Amino acid sequence: MSILNSLVNTKQYTPRLVRHHIAVLAVLSALWHYSTPVLAYESPALQHVENAQLVGKARFKVMLWKLFDAELYAPNGQLDIQQPFALSLTYLRKFKSDKIVESTLSELRAQGMQDTATRAEWGEQLRNIFPDVSKGSNITAVRDNTGKTLFYCDGRACGTVSDSNFTNRFFDIWLGESTSKPAFRLELLKIKQ
Repeated sequence: MSILNSLVNTKQYTPRLVRHHIAVLAVLSALWHYSTPVLAYESPALQHVENAQLVGKARFKVMLWKLFDAELYAPNGQLDIQQPFALSLTYLRKFKSDKIVESTLSELRAQGMQDTATRAEWGEQLRNIFPDVSKGSNITAVRDNTGKTLFYCDGRACGTVSDSNFTNRFFDIWLGESTSKPAFRLELLKIKQ
């Protein structure tokens, strides 16, 4: 109100000028509100990661197609794969659940997961977890403190795979040294070449 008081005191007060200043203040207030970043700990998935902070982010592309944006969170922004962390994928295109599962199983196989029975079991679990996604959909995978993988779909818990061997192999798809996308991994881990 100090702006309004100064206008009144200098005899420049007009109702039109007051309305103008109120409108400007309202717009500035709205811009400030919507530009304030959402804190990582507000995400339900990140409740499992103490003091979750962004490690790095990267865009996953295949040739010219942008598939998803990824963000990696860990305690204080320092990844230790034996401690809780979260990998959040925000999709940039539509995908059927089966396509996501098949791509995951294909990556596991490419990284040396030869046990077809276990891979098939994991595939069934993932089919019950992963939804169809559209542009803007989010799936966040969390490695919890017991070694399980917890999945959150658009902010809601959507499933768990309890096998710690799955957890290690699943996150290696993006974070392991034998990933099929090494440049993506380096960007996500903020490792300089």
